[in-house]
Amino acid sequence: MNVLNTLEDIKNANSEAAKVSLFLSFLKSTILKGETKVEVEKSVSEDGVFIGRTDLSIGKVVFEFKKNIKSRPQKRKGLQELERYFHSDQFKDSQIGILTDGINFEVYKRNNLTKPIDSFSAPIEEPTKEKIKEFLIKLDRYILSSKKIDLTSENIVNIFGQGSVLFRQSVEKLKNSFEKLKEEEKEVSLYFNQWKSFMKYIYGENVISDEMFIRHTYLNILIKIISYNTLKKIFGIQARDFIQVLNGEYFENLSIYNYIEKDFFSWIFFDIETLNDVSTGLETVIEEKFSFENVSEDVLKEIYEDIVIQKERHEIGEYYTPDWLAEKVILDTVNEIDKKVLDPACGSGTFLFKTIHQKKKRLNLEDSQLLKHILNTVIGFDINPISIIIARTNYLIALGGLLKEREREIFIPVYNADSFRFPLEKKGASTGLFSKAVDIKIENKTLSFPIKEENLEITDELIEAVINWANRYYKEDFKRFLEKNYKDVYKQFSADLPLIEKTAKNLKEIIDKKGNGIWAYIIKNNFKPLFFKNKIDYIVGNPPWLTYKDLNKDYQKFIDQLFKYYDIKVSGHLKTHIEIATLFFIVSMELFLKENGKIGFVLPASIFTADHQTWFRVKTGFKDFSNKVEKIYDLRDVSPVFNIKSGVVISQKIKGYVETPKEISALKFKGKLKRKNLELFEAKKHLKIKETKVGLVILDEDKKYWITGAPFKDLRAYKSKYYRMFKQGATIVPRRFWFVEIEETGLGYAKDKIPVISIEDPQDKIKVPPLKGTVPEKYLYKTLLSKNLYPFGYCKLDNVVLPIEPKGNRFVLKTSKDDVPVNLKEWLEKAEKYW
Repeated sequence: MNVLNTLEDIKNANSEAAKVSLFLSFLKSTILKGETKVEVEKSVSEDGVFIGRTDLSIGKVVFEFKKNIKSRPQKRKGLQELERYFHSDQFKDSQIGILTDGINFEVYKRNNLTKPIDSFSAPIEEPTKEKIKEFLIKLDRYILSSKKIDLTSENIVNIFGQGSVLFRQSVEKLKNSFEKLKEEEKEVSLYFNQWKSFMKYIYGENVISDEMFIRHTYLNILIKIISYNTLKKIFGIQARDFIQVLNGEYFENLSIYNYIEKDFFSWIFFDIETLNDVSTGLETVIEEKFSFENVSEDVLKEIYEDIVIQKERHEIGEYYTPDWLAEKVILDTVNEIDKKVLDPACGSGTFLFKTIHQKKKRLNLEDSQLLKHILNTVIGFDINPISIIIARTNYLIALGGLLKEREREIFIPVYNADSFRFPLEKKGASTGLFSKAVDIKIENKTLSFPIKEENLEITDELIEAVINWANRYYKEDFKRFLEKNYKDVYKQFSADLPLIEKTAKNLKEIIDKKGNGIWAYIIKNNFKPLFFKNKIDYIVGNPPWLTYKDLNKDYQKFIDQLFKYYDIKVSGHLKTHIEIATLFFIVSMELFLKENGKIGFVLPASIFTADHQTWFRVKTGFKDFSNKVEKIYDLRDVSPVFNIKSGVVISQKIKGYVETPKEISALKFKGKLKRKNLELFEAKKHLKIKETKVGLVILDEDKKYWITGAPFKDLRAYKSKYYRMFKQGATIVPRRFWFVEIEETGLGYAKDKIPVISIEDPQDKIKVPPLKGTVPEKYLYKTLLSKNLYPFGYCKLDNVVLPIEPKGNRFVLKTSKDDVPVNLKEWLEKAEKYW
């Protein structure tokens, strides 16, 4: 449908009925969802007595059509009709009525028909794409506002997700603003670059883009407004303006600190007009549309999944946990609900949200004491900055009415930190006389901070003091500055002043070179895991499901060090497939758990049978502690859960030696859920949960698998007579270097110079130009990929260049440095150069 032509037809229609019909067709072709209740010429009554017919109603919104609402008599009559409809039995709960001629619109609230709350028109005179979008979003906003709906993850995605007009409109405005500001404002580029370096720190370069940054900014704004509406409901206090909400001032006025910090997305404060525009659009819908009563689920994880597209979430290993599964893991792991619980990769905060609800449900404490207890015992970390604002919001929503019982300022214990790889304290002369200190590197400068592990607040205040001096007061003597402005810091860290002053001067050099940025945010959060070392009773969560090959080189080196540290041995050809989730399991156990503490992690199903996970199934001893596996969930027959099959492992940290268990208690889950994110009581209606055992089945020394519900025995004596005739196929990465097509010349070719060109493979993450050249026939092989295999046959064989030569009953790999033909040497040199 041509939108402009339709609007012209509505404008020129000679009757109200024609306008209604054309307008309804227009809505159905643009923004109207199929499930929305639409009625034309609906009969209405008052106390059972017929009083008339509405022109059009969509949900609970009444439309009254006139030929021209700019005509005073027609407008007066239209308002009288709206008033009558508001008193009818059918629309007595309606809050909004719209008077229109199909082109001009006036929106009225039922309690005030003297003045419209909004008026707008279709862009007949200036029908640009942008103007039409603005018009549609206005209509969309008021049609949606017809009825309050529950604040659920599904409803949030429907209204604010990628498919919504609100999303497209908001992101386009933010994108235009960002493109302009990053050229004009030094700090805007700095925020973006800091966000990039933070994201690629573990995720690599592949997922980083301007578009992703804009989507994260949109989410950041949306989530803060949802949080504001939650607190407005609790405290009954309205913000002065949106800037007060988005910069955190509103929350600090309620004594809620660190909910909003100056983070990577603060760039938008350089364009207040766009910020206000986007925020107003989101707030209007949230306020009019959503009920904030009885929120019982992590309502924000699905909007994150929707807006951060599938490819990116796969690449960064983020798979958000359904509420029912998180609750089940907590119930089976956290035996003493009054103890400390940590999620070291908290994502959207599902496990934190559910833990808080369990504490509220099971602890018999006064509200003020319960609030204090939760803030001291439910802690989260995550490396993704957008996850942090989502998790903090879920934390506040979970606390709910308890927030009114605060006796002092609140700091939400959810921190933007890499709990897998954080700075460790160093002891010695360079750290001062009495304190432990931590070194972190920023822009090739070392910043050393003494810390007080028993006092989070004083360490934060120290960091704030250093940054404040480096930013504004660097001309003042550092010691005098501290003594005058930060008396407690001066008193607590007086013995460490030389170290602190050196750090302040190093930071000053960074600021001179790079700009102000958000160093306080980065440095403060970077330290936080240190304060919880070996102080946690229970760990629950779902760590990133990344493989070794997904990581950048710096992080791969760190993983290599961990494997050496824990004496974990994995065959070389399996190394690229190693999943970090199980290593994260062991690291979290060592760093954070107290002795006899328990951990319950959701893990990929490779824990059951993958060869690269054999160490996790067999190895129990790690330095001075052991991993005692107590329970396993087998979730492989449940859908939907994740895109990858999964399981759960619940273990205890033991001081002494533990033998590799032959059998482990297990739960086998089976069923098809109506949707992924259900509450536990709902999910149980669709699931069969069977108590069983998982056993260690031994095929040979390197092949030991976890099997659910099978006879568990040593199978080495039962091997097939064909076992030794089969070998594992080679893994070739990237395929771009080796898979080729033979170039037809029409003239034939010599056997020592076969002309070939490499072909692109969608599985390769590294994008390189095609390799072209000649190779000797002896190095050109045929290979069979699994995708070309079917029962009792295959589709095709692929050509592959393999620099191998037979030697006895095996093959030897050749490189460009070996004695090989010149043209093969050239091919290998090109491949090595790109690699």
